[in-house]
Amino acid sequence: MESTVTYLKRVFKKKTWDDNRKILRVGVVASTSLVMSALPPGVQKFKGILESAWGENSMRSGKLALLMDLHEEENKYREQCFHRVTFDKESDIAEMKFILDWQKIYFEGIDNNRLDSELDICVSKAKTYFEDFGSGQFFN
Repeated sequence: MESTVTYLKRVFKKKTWDDNRKILRVGVVASTSLVMSALPPGVQKFKGILESAWGENSMRSGKLALLMDLHEEENKYREQCFHRVTFDKESDIAEMKFILDWQKIYFEGIDNNRLDSELDICVSKAKTYFEDFGSGQFFN
């Protein structure tokens, strides 16, 4: 992931920015396929929360997208994560495909001068969220 961030920083530095251009959103995405019989603790907790809301029988196969607000700094930014889940308990391998799309939305936007430091902050926060979610720490 660090090489991708380094590449993006180089691309943005080469761009000619006019003074009015602002970055409004930075996103970091992680995706994986999981076997239902061996889910990480956090995904198991997440699945349990969904099943308690809709019932275990409703979690046979389908798609789900859920947006969770994580943090908001009034008038500055909001951090959120889209959780996209595709599951099929009835297939031969009973799998779950999981996409976590962590985002930081800047209400006023940021200019190119802050981009380097903001990319580093966003990648660090997203990685921490992904790890906390997978391990189940997020739900404690």
